[in-house]
Amino acid sequence: LGKFFSENFGLKAPMYIGRSQSIKNPQYNPLDPDILLTTSLRALEDNSEKDSLKNITQDYVQRKSINFTNVRKTKIQKKGEKPSKNKIYDIENFTISYSKNETVIRNINTEYNRTVNYRGALTYNFNTKPKNIKPFAKLKFLKSPYLRLIKDFNFNTMPKSFSFRTDLDRNYNETKLRNLNNSNMLILPTYNKFFYWNRMYDIKYDLTRALKMDLSVNSKSNIDEPSGRISKSDPLYKEKMDTIWQNVLDFGRPTSFHQTFGLNYQVPLNKIPIFNFISLNTRYNGNYNWTSAPLALEHLGNTIQNSSTIQYNGQIN
Repeated sequence: LGKFFSENFGLKAPMYIGRSQSIKNPQYNPLDPDILLTTSLRALEDNSEKDSLKNITQDYVQRKSINFTNVRKTKIQKKGEKPSKNKIYDIENFTISYSKNETVIRNINTEYNRTVNYRGALTYNFNTKPKNIKPFAKLKFLKSPYLRLIKDFNFNTMPKSFSFRTDLDRNYNETKLRNLNNSNMLILPTYNKFFYWNRMYDIKYDLTRALKMDLSVNSKSNIDEPSGRISKSDPLYKEKMDTIWQNVLDFGRPTSFHQTFGLNYQVPLNKIPIFNFISLNTRYNGNYNWTSAPLALEHLGNTIQNSSTIQYNGQIN
């Protein structure tokens, strides 16, 4: 869709649309396997009865989909212009994706099986080259090699990268089976649905050239839906949608939280003359996990796990 805009706008909006339909007509009537289906159809005089028999005996599958993948705006650099610096509020840092897939199935055993899946994602990525500051680099009295540790002291003004992603995944399935043995006994439809909301954060910050930090967070939530069918024909449709939207505004019901923190430090032994033949690297990792109990077992409480490790890697040159 970006082709509908000027190239100088830099819009990338790939769109995919798919639609397929498959119909299989059996040779023999599944309700009377010794009779050809064409023979059974000729025996019926009413066209509505013929259409009804076809509808029951056919193996029918229909699929529809629409997909927008990584819709984003890119920076356009004109000839003779210097590349512009990345800013934290640039719209080019954002990416949007959305998809809807619907499948409808019916056959001799299934009156209808309808599945609809919605997915949407918003991603933010900010990468920069932070300025490194050495406050003591120009002090003349720090010329001694034994004072190099102080002279080379440095720090960066901001994180190297920050990313955020949030995605919604909703799946709705409604299935109704046929009762071929007793047509007077109706089988009620069954419903299978879930609505997940995931949020992820990632920060990388080089505090100094020797000390580097990274933090990753991943949280998952469920957006609980009312039981039963959700359709505009349902008299309780408005109340059910109000419940869903209220759960969305509450950011869902948290089900899990995972956090990883890492700290890497290159010990500056090479800046001390008597130890300049030794290199030492240390790494600290910390993990925190929280998992909620199932709704039916809330009285058992939630699960929390913590772990941390420290690694040393030394080398003599």
